[in-house]
Amino acid sequence: TVAFESTFVGTASNKTVALQNLGSDTLQISAITSDNSQFRLQYDTLEFPIGVFPGSSYALDVLFEPVGFDTLTANFSIETNDKNNAVSSFIAN
Repeated sequence: TVAFESTFVGTASNKTVALQNLGSDTLQISAITSDNSQFRLQYDTLEFPIGVFPGSSYALDVLFEPVGFDTLTANFSIETNDKNNAVSSFIAN
């Protein structure tokens, strides 16, 4: 879970999530999606696939821009070439 601090409407807050490759082959990230548009990738111009070498990590910047006064949650899905776990996820709130 990626926990954001209270963020005022009209402002933005960001967090960095480390996507680690604990395997022995290069991890290919083919897509990252959020089910809530108020939580999104900070850089909309990411080019997929993203390669993460074994033992390395990729710094993913997540942005939260609330448009109303509410407690919000987003589910992020990460699609990869991992044979055992092709789709991973994390929650942002």
